[in-house]
Amino acid sequence: VALFLIPMLATREPPAPPPPAEPPPPGGRLQRALRAAGATGTRAVAAVLRGLLGVIALAGRTLRLVMYPLGAGFQAVYQPLDRAYPQVLRGALRARALVVLGALALFAASLSRLPHLGSEMLPEVHQGELFLDAFLRRDATVERTDEVMTPIEAAIARLPEVESTFLASGVDRDELNDSDQGEHSARILVRMRPDPDRRAQEERVRTAIRALVRAEPRVRSYRFARPSVLSFEAPLVVEVLGRDLVALRQACEDVVAALQQVPGLRDVRSTLQRGNPEVSLRLDRDRIAQLGLDLGGVIRGLQSKVLGDVPTRFPELERKIDMRVRLDRTDLQTVPALLAVNVNPAGTPPVPLASIATVHRQEGPSEIRRLGNLRGAEVHASLVGLDLGRTQERVEDALGALTLPRGIAVRLGGQKDDLEQSTASLRTALLLAVFLVYIVMAAQFESVVQPLVILLTMPLALVGVILTLDALDIPVSVIVFLGAIVLAGVVVNNAIVLIDQINRLRAAGIAKRDAIVQGAHSRLRPVLMTTMTTVFGLLPLTGWLTGVPLLGGSSEGLELRAPMAITIISGLSSSTLLTLLVVPVVYSFADRRA
Repeated sequence: VALFLIPMLATREPPAPPPPAEPPPPGGRLQRALRAAGATGTRAVAAVLRGLLGVIALAGRTLRLVMYPLGAGFQAVYQPLDRAYPQVLRGALRARALVVLGALALFAASLSRLPHLGSEMLPEVHQGELFLDAFLRRDATVERTDEVMTPIEAAIARLPEVESTFLASGVDRDELNDSDQGEHSARILVRMRPDPDRRAQEERVRTAIRALVRAEPRVRSYRFARPSVLSFEAPLVVEVLGRDLVALRQACEDVVAALQQVPGLRDVRSTLQRGNPEVSLRLDRDRIAQLGLDLGGVIRGLQSKVLGDVPTRFPELERKIDMRVRLDRTDLQTVPALLAVNVNPAGTPPVPLASIATVHRQEGPSEIRRLGNLRGAEVHASLVGLDLGRTQERVEDALGALTLPRGIAVRLGGQKDDLEQSTASLRTALLLAVFLVYIVMAAQFESVVQPLVILLTMPLALVGVILTLDALDIPVSVIVFLGAIVLAGVVVNNAIVLIDQINRLRAAGIAKRDAIVQGAHSRLRPVLMTTMTTVFGLLPLTGWLTGVPLLGGSSEGLELRAPMAITIISGLSSSTLLTLLVVPVVYSFADRRA
């Protein structure tokens, strides 16, 4: 409303002198007061709008001063290009076959670099936080775990790049999320200080923490974790399948040793960790018979004392709480205390468990995991400096050199399946986007051939995308595919502008070559302007301006947004430069009219 009223107020004529006094209008005092208030309100609104007009004018003058160097720079580049473009285009039209062959050669060269591009599901997002999970012996108590991990936490907190730490020793049995967790495990949350290069900072902190943990012999194993933006499988997982637990453990150890030799892999570990210590009792039936005891009664009595019975329940509102009766846990803490338990159902004479049972100490499996319908285990590893696709090739070579026990098989898992499924669905979405763009252009141009000429901009855009990703060592991910889908709808705009103007000139009776040169020349400035606005608008998302005031933005989450922005910028830039020559040349081939 203000934008419509400001020009009206700016062009208002000066107010006329007030008319001679007239008798008061008809009505009571209330009506006259309301009319006076309305007039006063109108004058106040007008004053506010005049002030707003002055502010807008001042802002416009300031913006003009700021934008003058940019405009002058654009003109300095555009004017020589504007003068040279018609001659260059006429030369391209005279050597049409050479231009087309050159474009095809450039496209083929870019496709030859496509196998060198890595692949990954999603880029790793470095948020300045990581977790350290450390594990002691299985029989360690939570007090012992805390005693060992507290000095390690203090040493980590003293690292120069660490801002704060938090230690959690032990995990309650009711909150276990992993078979490795328990009273013998601890987790340290490490928060790092702000740093422009989060990736390098995190690797330095990890290296320092590894040295601290390896210096403590009581820590049997450790692993790193990172807060994840999205929940996916581990980047690299090797699944080891087999029925025999002993052979499965040996195969896992061989796979871990092989992966530790692969460059770029860190923190290799197996899910088949050492099991929990167990005590098994073998009852002597002959001894039980000699003592006049009943085997079933002995077993039930022992089970009742160790696990407990629920003779009744305590009602509390709508709940009923079990009243479990069993021996005190302090009486069962050690094996000698367990062997001293009276197993005579009559109570007297007391018969200790040691007199009728033989103790066997052994180690039970920490977990029995099934992958599909087969028993198996997993070997996890984190990637450093490599993408998922290249690492999988190296891992497959390392696994192929292993000699596995009979009945044991290995296969790659983790994000590999997710990556293949996501790539297939995004490839379908990209082809559908191209088809829809073609259908819309065919309906608007009322032609089947001209939309195909416009679609040539997509391979031309792919040239810039592949070469840029290869030069910057950016792997192909879901984010890059999303940028390519966006690019499919944006990159055709410049060619549409060119072809539409050329058709208008052809309809006006101008010769084909003259119409191509005039139409492309007249649309040179709009094409460059639309490309530059898109490119400059996406530059802050690339991270290339980090550190520039007002333009650099934050580096948080840069790993997710940069690949999409770089894909669109590189594809649109290369497509624009090649479109100005290739599309008019191909149009001259496609248009058979004189």
